Amino acid sequence: MSEFLARWSALIIAGVALVQVWFIALVKWLWKEFVKPGKIGIHKSGTIEVNYGDWGATIGLHGTFRALNRDLFVSTAWLELENLENKPKHKLEWILFRPPTAFAGESEVPVEPASGFMVRVSEPRRYNILFTDREIGENILLLLEDLKKKWQDAGAEAGQLDLLNKYTDPEERKREIKKVAQELYPQFREGEDVLEIQKALANICPWEAGRYKLVLVVETANPTRQFKKGWEFYLAKENADFLRWGNPLGMIDRHLGQGYFKPAPIFIRYKEIIS
Repeated sequence: MSEFLARWSALIIAGVALVQVWFIALVKWLWKEFVKPGKIGIHKSGTIEVNYGDWGATIGLHGTFRALNRDLFVSTAWLELENLENKPKHKLEWILFRPPTAFAGESEVPVEPASGFMVRVSEPRRYNILFTDREIGENILLLLEDLKKKWQDAGAEAGQLDLLNKYTDPEERKREIKKVAQELYPQFREGEDVLEIQKALANICPWEAGRYKLVLVVETANPTRQFKKGWEFYLAKENADFLRWGNPLGMIDRHLGQGYFKPAPIFIRYKEIIS
């Protein structure tokens, strides 16, 4: 009898130990999947890309997102920009994804509209994201379209409309209209209409010399949480003046079909804010 009890006691103890192991594993899994919150780690790389162009004031960032504890779906991200010299704050929304190895200014860079993506614990995700102030971009388009109408009116006064009836061959007509435009544009570019729009574009440009605080906000879905990382950078006066006055003239040329200018960005080192 004692031998029987000893044998079953050993089996019961082994069974309890086995159940404990499975129970502990189950609890750990439930804790990881449903209780323990996940987290997105944000790791910057290289320099910040500051620009001013057709899309408004833009910032390009690249680095790596890392999921901790559980896989997370990033639904959106944006930047909170603040000039530390008591200037207005700006919110820049993500607009484009670029290849992680691409650099601004390259002639042919495949891009795609920004949209949500999964970041897995087992697979960190590299990012190269362009952010923009949409309100400034919309105001830029209104100004350029107003100038475009004046340019078309100037072309009509110079006889471009007469060429539509004079030439029946489409290619010949196109060449003659382009020739008239090239002869007319230098004078138009030096006129009051262009100067007025150039000043207006400079006035709505938010880039001024000084120190800036930049916060990247990454928002996840299911669960909805926000993760932030802050940096500071300094924009020198010569760079701010270039963005404010140099880029707008190129934007005007391109919008009026008289150039292939691409707004040139400024690359700046930035440091993490220690909280």
